[in-house]
Amino acid sequence: MTEPIVGYIIYFDIAAFVICLISLAVVFLKRDYKKSENKWLIAIFVNSMLCVVFDIWSAYAIDYPSQYSYDLAYATTYIYYFFHSTHPFLYFMFSYHLSLDRKSGSAGMPRPI
Repeated sequence: MTEPIVGYIIYFDIAAFVICLISLAVVFLKRDYKKSENKWLIAIFVNSMLCVVFDIWSAYAIDYPSQYSYDLAYATTYIYYFFHSTHPFLYFMFSYHLSLDRKSGSAGMPRPI
């Protein structure tokens, strides 16, 4: 391999992937994945793992342009941006389902006195 052009550091990406794997394992080992809030939590973890994969892939495509085309670098970067931009929606849905009152099925609003 040739010398990288930019020299992206991917250690944080690898650590994030491992943390997401451990978190997913904990959710599945507790067998608590049928609740709606945990489904959204799993979606957050999977989305984060996809972000990590495409971030690493785009970093390598940018670092080694002789081996990867610029089209691949652009595509993986835009796919990374797409998954990364869906994080706020997933966090909102997770927090919304977390705040639901299980008995009434409504959001956790204060009851009138």
